Amino acid sequence: MTPPAGTLSVLVPAYNEVDLLPTTLARVLAAPSHGYQKEVIVIDDGSTDGTRDYLTELQRCWKTQLPRVAERLGLEILPEVIKFGLLVVLHNPSNCGKGASLRRAIDVATGDLTVTQDADLEYDPVHFEHLMAPVLDGHADAVFGSRFLGAGARRVLYFRHAIANRLLTLLSNLFTDLNLTDVLTGYKLVRTDLLKSVYLVSDRFGIEPELTAKLARLGARIYEVPIGYHGRTYDEGKKVTWRDGVAALWHIVRFNLVPGTYCRDAGHETLRNLGAVAGFNRHMYRAIAPHLGKRVLEVGAGIGNLTIHLARGRDVLATELDIGYVDTLRHRFRDRVSVNVDVWDVREPFRRPETNFDSVVCLNVLEHVVDDDAALVNLRARLRPDGALVLLVPAHPALFSPLDEAVGHYRRYSRIQLERALVDAGYGIERLIAFNLWGLFGWWLNGVVLRRSRLPGEQLSLFGRLSGILTFFKRLLGPPFGLSWIAVARATSP
Repeated sequence: MTPPAGTLSVLVPAYNEVDLLPTTLARVLAAPSHGYQKEVIVIDDGSTDGTRDYLTELQRCWKTQLPRVAERLGLEILPEVIKFGLLVVLHNPSNCGKGASLRRAIDVATGDLTVTQDADLEYDPVHFEHLMAPVLDGHADAVFGSRFLGAGARRVLYFRHAIANRLLTLLSNLFTDLNLTDVLTGYKLVRTDLLKSVYLVSDRFGIEPELTAKLARLGARIYEVPIGYHGRTYDEGKKVTWRDGVAALWHIVRFNLVPGTYCRDAGHETLRNLGAVAGFNRHMYRAIAPHLGKRVLEVGAGIGNLTIHLARGRDVLATELDIGYVDTLRHRFRDRVSVNVDVWDVREPFRRPETNFDSVVCLNVLEHVVDDDAALVNLRARLRPDGALVLLVPAHPALFSPLDEAVGHYRRYSRIQLERALVDAGYGIERLIAFNLWGLFGWWLNGVVLRRSRLPGEQLSLFGRLSGILTFFKRLLGPPFGLSWIAVARATSP
C-alpha cells in the first residue's frame, strides 16, 4: 500500500444537513486527490435536525459506514484512504456561522493543503485534483474554484443572484486589483501554513470576501480553475439570502479599506507590509546596487522583496532560517536559474561548498541575532578578499519600542556601536550612511508614542505611493539621519 504523498485537510461546516452529510463525506473520501491522504474536519454549527447525533455516532464507525454509502452511490473509497485517512468532528455550542466554524477548523487542521467543502453538495469534491494542481505545480499559494469560467456543468438558477455575485466580485477586484471571476465561491484551497497565518474575524458568510482581501494583502499567488456547480433552491435548503449579499458588500469595503490586522504574526505582517511598498524596495536596492558584485549571498531574504532586484544580472544564493520563508522563496523563484535558496543560520558556520562571494547582503538581520559579533565573523568568512559586506541595521537605540520587540529585534544601533562592531569583526568601513529619513517619523509615532506592535498597513501603503516624492526631498535636504544605517564594509587582512 503506497504511503500518502501528503495530507489534504477538508473543512466541512455543517448546519442542519443530516440528510446530505453522509453523501457529502462519502464523496469527499472517494474524490481523487493526487495521492494525498485526507483529514476531514466536520464542524457541526449548532444543528437541530440530528446532525450532531449522526456525527457523534459516525466517529465510531466511519471506516465501515462511509464506504457503504459510497458503494450505494456507485463510488469507491480506496483502502489506503481508509487506512491513512482521518475524521475529526467539532461541535459548536450554538449556531455561530460559517466563518466561525471555519476558524475553529483551521486551528486544528494539520494537512499540507486545506480546502473548504460545503456540506450541501452544491460543490462536487471531484474537483479537488483540479484545485490542487496549481499549488502542486509550484505556481499558486491559493486556488479558487470559479463557477463562471464556463468549463463545468452549472445548474441554471436565480438570475438576480448571479448579477449580485458578479457585481460583488467586480467591487472586490477594484479594491484588491485581482481579476477574479468568483470571489464568493465556496471552493477555496490554500496552503495550510499560509491559511493559518491569516487573521480572520468574520463569523458568517463574510469569511469569503475577508479571506480574499487578506490573501491579496499578504501577496499570495491566487489562481482560479473552473468547477461545476449544483445550486439548490430555497425549498431544497439553500441558506444564502439577500441579507448575506448586503453583508458581503460591507465586508468587501471593510476588509479592503480598513483591513486592520490581517496576519497573526506581527513580524510577518510588518514584513509583508514592507513588501507591498514596491517603491521603497526599489529605493533600497538602488542605494546598495553600486556595491554589489556578480555572485551575491543574501542573508535573511524573507519573502524575496529584495531578491527579485538582486537577481537582475547576478547569481544569488538567498538564505533564510525560517522554514516558511524558505518554502515561499523556493516557490517564488523556482523558475529563475540565477536564484538558489537554502537554509542558513547566520550564527553557524556556512556548510555549502560555495565559500566565496563577491558580495554578502545582510539587510535587517543582525539586530535579530543575540551574538551579533559572531554573526559578523561568519559573514566575513563568506567574502572574497576584495568582496563587500552590505549591511542594513536599525538606527537610534532611543527608538526601541514594542514595534522592535514584535519583530524580534534585540537592539538598535548607534553609529559608534555599529562602527565598533564592524572593526572588531575584521572589517574596514568603506561607507556608512543614514537611510530612510521619513520612516523614522512613522516608527517614532507608532512605536514610541502610540506603543503599537504593528505598523499600520494603511500608513505603509500611503508611504509606498509617496516614496518617489519623499526620496526626492530626502536627497534635496540631505539630512545625516534616518531610521536605519547602511554600511558597506570590506574584510581586512586576517
